[in-house]
Amino acid sequence: MKSDIYRRFAFIEARLLYGGGITAREFGDMFGLSRQAAQNIIARYAAHHPGNMVRDLSLRRQVAGEEFHPEYIRANVQYFLDHLRGQTLSGFFFQDVEWNEEIVVDDVTAGIRPKINIDAAHNLLLGLFNKYPLYAGYRSKKRYSERILSPHAMIFARNRYLVRCYCHLKEQYLDFSLSRFRHTEPATVEEWISGEDDKNWHTYTELSYVPNPKLPLRTQLVVREDYMLDDQETLVIPCRVAMVYYIKKEMGSEMVMNLAKWICVK
Repeated sequence: MKSDIYRRFAFIEARLLYGGGITAREFGDMFGLSRQAAQNIIARYAAHHPGNMVRDLSLRRQVAGEEFHPEYIRANVQYFLDHLRGQTLSGFFFQDVEWNEEIVVDDVTAGIRPKINIDAAHNLLLGLFNKYPLYAGYRSKKRYSERILSPHAMIFARNRYLVRCYCHLKEQYLDFSLSRFRHTEPATVEEWISGEDDKNWHTYTELSYVPNPKLPLRTQLVVREDYMLDDQETLVIPCRVAMVYYIKKEMGSEMVMNLAKWICVK
């Protein structure tokens, strides 16, 4: 299926599931289509997925049928909210009509991220896309250093972007904050080393948390309910081994009454 049709079918399903249905006019306005073209695409979706959509005469719109089962989106409201937030962020990049123009998600963190050296980041992205190593000038908390890096993945943690690289100087895989690169350029004296042997990246584990027992019982209950633990004893977070540090930092920074909300028990 062509990507434009896939996106349009996904939009139909999102409106059926979360927006109370859809009309040809709404659909046409979103994608810049004539009413007839919009009706044809909606009819095409209905023909491909009978039972997913029915006409509600009182509302004068197509709504989700009793047997509705999405084929192009995941029926998870958290993912939908993440999508809306992602659309807000992509709006800084695309000059386009966004899906969430009717539901505004203002990302507070977007304006308070560390600044990034544009040229250094540009070269790093080229290295990621084209798989070649780079000379890099990097300012850590302790010192400035020059080294050769082979980038293989991006990370977003604690409101900053990081690059997962093989460090040719230390001969190990490490994370580097994108905002601390002072310059980068292609390195021709070394071969790019992929992330294939990055065991911590490819190995998964689980972290287990419980509400901090030092908090009042009522507060512990609220903390538990926030994450919908119900009768579970612990909050279990699956993650890459390479991400354990960031998750522990994030969970440890969640504070209430000057106490950490969560305690890691495994």
